[in-house]
Amino acid sequence: MRNKTYSSDLSAKSWQSIEKLITVQRKSKWELKAIVDSILYLTKNGCVWRDLPCCFPPWPTVFWRPPRGISPNGRLTVPGKISVTA
Repeated sequence: MRNKTYSSDLSAKSWQSIEKLITVQRKSKWELKAIVDSILYLTKNGCVWRDLPCCFPPWPTVFWRPPRGISPNGRLTVPGKISVTA
């Protein structure tokens, strides 16, 4: 868990709302919320993958293994449910 917070981070309430809508395909040593927060950070700040701050999971983890339901542009899409743009 990281100590630094960013304006792009999901609040605890927001995370509880969407956590059950995201499908995890593989187990990871990184928390799902950390990966989602990383994608939201990249989307908000418009930086390149390799410039992801070191307090987030490594950029290849975020780039190659986004959870199902989260696209690399930060859009949450759940078939037959809701679509939320971060």
